[in-house]
Amino acid sequence: MIRMQLRHGLLCALLAPVLFSACKKTETIAPPALPSAQIVEFSITNVPETESVIRGAVDHEAGTVTVYLPAYLQLPVLMPQIKVTEGATVTPASGTQINDLLVKIRKGEKLSYTVKGKDGAEKSYALNIISQQPTTMVNELTIDPSNPKTYTLTADQYTYIALQFSSENIIVENREEMVSIVLIDAAGNELPPIPGGGPYYWYATHKAFEAQVYRTSPAYAALAADGLYKIKVYNYGQSVTLQNPIRIIKQ
Repeated sequence: MIRMQLRHGLLCALLAPVLFSACKKTETIAPPALPSAQIVEFSITNVPETESVIRGAVDHEAGTVTVYLPAYLQLPVLMPQIKVTEGATVTPASGTQINDLLVKIRKGEKLSYTVKGKDGAEKSYALNIISQQPTTMVNELTIDPSNPKTYTLTADQYTYIALQFSSENIIVENREEMVSIVLIDAAGNELPPIPGGGPYYWYATHKAFEAQVYRTSPAYAALAADGLYKIKVYNYGQSVTLQNPIRIIKQ
C-alpha cells in the first residue's frame, strides 16, 4: 500500500510540469506606436573639419532642443541638420541657416521648429542655444553712483570719447557680432551698439578693452545734450549690465 502511494506521488510530480506547460498561454503584445511628429536628431554641421558636429539634446516631453556651443568656435551663424520621424516634415526645413545668431540671442528672439507627421499630428520644439564660455566680468567705470564719471564730446567731428574697461574673459575679436557695447538711457532704451575696438581691446591678457564713440557714429545721434547712461556689454552669447551710470555731454 505504501509502495502504491509512493508510485502515485512520483507520477504526479513527473506529470505536473507537463500539465502546467499545456495550460500556459503565450501572448504577443505589440509595442506602443511611436509619435508621428518628432525630432529624432538635431545637429549643427558648420564646424571646422577638425571638429565633430555639435549634437543637440532633444527633450520630447518638454518640447525643447538644447544646443551647447563651444565658445572657442565663436559661431555667429548656425547650419542645422534635422532628422524627423518617417514621413514627417519640419519647418523651418533641415539645412535652413540661422543667420544673425547673436543678435537673436541678445534680443531674446525665440527660435522654434514645428514637426508635422504624415497623419497630420504636429509638435513644436523650442531651440535653446547656450554658449559654453567662461563668465564675462566687466568692472564699473563709475565708482560712486552719486558722482558719475563724465565724458565730453566737442563740436569737432573727429572728436570721440573712449570708454576703457578692465574685464575678464572678453573674446578678442574686433567684430561687432562678437563684442559690442550698448548705452542705455534713463528711460531704459538701448542706443545703437558700439563695436569694440582700439588698442586696449587687443590687450594680450584679455583683461581690458575699449569702445570709441565718435560724433559720426549712430550712437552719437541718439545721445541727449547731457544725459546719464548705463552700459551693457555683449560678449558673444553673454551680456553684463554695469550698475553705475556714466554721464555724456555733447557740446
